[in-house]
Amino acid sequence: MKKILFLPIACFLLISSCAVKSQKSVQVLDNVYITSCPLEGECKLEILNDKSIKLLKQEDGSYVKKITTDFSKNVFVITYTNPGKEGVMDMAFEEKVYFEVAKSRKEWSLKESAMYRSQLIYERNCRCPEDQRGLDYVLEGKFDYRRMRSLLDVDIKIKNPSLPLTMRRITLKGDVLETF
Repeated sequence: MKKILFLPIACFLLISSCAVKSQKSVQVLDNVYITSCPLEGECKLEILNDKSIKLLKQEDGSYVKKITTDFSKNVFVITYTNPGKEGVMDMAFEEKVYFEVAKSRKEWSLKESAMYRSQLIYERNCRCPEDQRGLDYVLEGKFDYRRMRSLLDVDIKIKNPSLPLTMRRITLKGDVLETF
């Protein structure tokens, strides 16, 4: 009887000790504060480790995002979700702002025409007219990124987007210890 119990336990220990431990590809960070989140909804930050992002133009002129593996970069995703007014159908919407940063970069400031370097992308999802939803690059505004050890400080100001925008200013501050 002891041999029968020992065999499954030994197999389990052997298999679990050989399992490869890998870094999370997505981290939802509760210890980073998004101080500019609009009151009507919720904001969250995710970091896609070892990823890069770009937009591909479709035949109809719209964009689709492509996220690829790139071990030298991380993609930050800030999501704002507005549930809409209670009792009013189709008022809910979601906005996302994406940007990529090289893992080795500690500080980065961009303004106006240089904004394209950060691959700063704005996405709006809703049940609304086509001209009020979709993806586009943010080409006007300001982007400041600082990281000292595990402390993150990001300030983004978006001007004149091609789509309706609730999050015109995004400020991130906090600890991202296990990300880099």
